[in-house]
Amino acid sequence: MSPPRGFTLIEIMIALAIVAIIASIAYPSYRQHVVQTRQTEAMMALVENAHFMERWYAENGTYKNGGSTNWPTLPISSTSAFVIDFSTTAKNTDEGEYRIKAVAKAGEEWLSERYLTINESGNIEKCKTAALPKKDCEPW
Repeated sequence: MSPPRGFTLIEIMIALAIVAIIASIAYPSYRQHVVQTRQTEAMMALVENAHFMERWYAENGTYKNGGSTNWPTLPISSTSAFVIDFSTTAKNTDEGEYRIKAVAKAGEEWLSERYLTINESGNIEKCKTAALPKKDCEPW
């Protein structure tokens, strides 16, 4: 008679337990990596838009577009997880300043810093909320 072949139920349960333990350790690290990657992607888009604004200023002498209430159209308006736009209208802003913001898209609320901003000085901040004053913001 030949010996039985295959795995016993205990061996399968032990293998599944080991896989579950490894997954519970790896998943938070993976998720943090995804958050960091998406924020970096948004930050790079903000920097590219800031370079565009500096070129615009060099050509036009102002950050505004042909009047006091319009901004020029940004070359990058979104990334995989963020929507990018100006944080205010151009009305009632100084000719020499702007602030571009990246806001997490709907469904991306799990991102720890949901708001990223850059201004004319190149200062980048990441914030948990959009509320003012920015108590939950820190420089990038």
